[in-house]
Amino acid sequence: MLTQDSARDLASYWIRAWNTHDLDEIMSHYAEDVVLVSPVAAEILNDPSGTVKGKEALRAYFKRGLDVYPNLKFALHAVPVIPV
Repeated sequence: MLTQDSARDLASYWIRAWNTHDLDEIMSHYAEDVVLVSPVAAEILNDPSGTVKGKEALRAYFKRGLDVYPNLKFALHAVPVIPV
């Protein structure tokens, strides 16, 4: 079971990877068959579906996003944990 502390640690790790633009660390959280659907992907990729399929395509999308937004930064505000 994910505890509040372990959830906070994971979220902090995730934010740190994004804020340092460490693409390898960002991608370490995704499976090969990942599917991401996002309105931002629709805009950046000029694809109305906003769908990115597969880890390599997602890596290319994230790289493009980091290139387009070189000052992209995230801040951790809360880490909710839902009891199972």
